[in-house]
Amino acid sequence: MKKGTLLVVRKPYQGDTVIQNTLNYAIGSLFADEEDILTSYIDNGDDSDQIIEEYYRLQAPYNMTDHRRMFHFILTTRTSKSMCTILEEGAYALQDYFSSIGYQAVMVLHSGSYNDALNYHYHVLLNPISVTGCRIQDKYQIYQDIVNYLNQYTHTLWDWKYRSDH
Repeated sequence: MKKGTLLVVRKPYQGDTVIQNTLNYAIGSLFADEEDILTSYIDNGDDSDQIIEEYYRLQAPYNMTDHRRMFHFILTTRTSKSMCTILEEGAYALQDYFSSIGYQAVMVLHSGSYNDALNYHYHVLLNPISVTGCRIQDKYQIYQDIVNYLNQYTHTLWDWKYRSDH
């Protein structure tokens, strides 16, 4: 079986500019593929300013602006351009998953990194507040549910695991 990883970036992601800074990094990076941005519950996924505005607009009525503003995951596999197909399949599965449970998410393909030109990976930026005002919890079970979904709805030769960057 081939291995895929859902890496949870462990940062507090709090403050007024965290959404803007993180989305600008993911979308505006030298390695970002602007043609391959997937979204759930976002009207205009091609416009980073619009995405930022929609994240803030969803959080404001629920008075959730003083808490964690975003979850950041990286969907990755072994370093190889041939792995792009499974990464794309995984990103589409995450788009379906987050849409089905009512959360805004942005998935951005990065075609390489400063350390490795073949390090293809998706940055997944999740609004922790759903369209109904529920907050997703930062708990192991949430990440395991996401990985279980990936294992169920991507190719059977792939085995997705969750890991934290700490």
